[in-house]
Amino acid sequence: MKKLLAFALAAALCGCCNVRITSENGHDVVDIDNTSWRFLGLFSVISGDPEYPNRDVCLWFCDSLLLDVNMMLLDDAMRQHGYRAFKNISSFQTHEDTFVIFSRHTLHTSAELVR
Repeated sequence: MKKLLAFALAAALCGCCNVRITSENGHDVVDIDNTSWRFLGLFSVISGDPEYPNRDVCLWFCDSLLLDVNMMLLDDAMRQHGYRAFKNISSFQTHEDTFVIFSRHTLHTSAELVR
């Protein structure tokens, strides 16, 4: 039971949904990571809250690990920073089995931003 409480506390304190804009080789690139902790790899326990990216805010028992959510975050980042378009978009998902019954799934999306 102590391990489960420690897991819940650690997951609640970590950022679950992150958006970063960096400059690489003279090009501005956005990186979006959206994480979901799952029970038995099937049911979402904790997911990133797309309404509050880059903050320690998570959704309990909701699944925000969707490509549509990452595309919405990409669109929001473009508008907030004055970009008009993006190109060279890529997206992939990773899985980490950290506990026997819990696993962390992350959807990574990146794109080059155009002014």
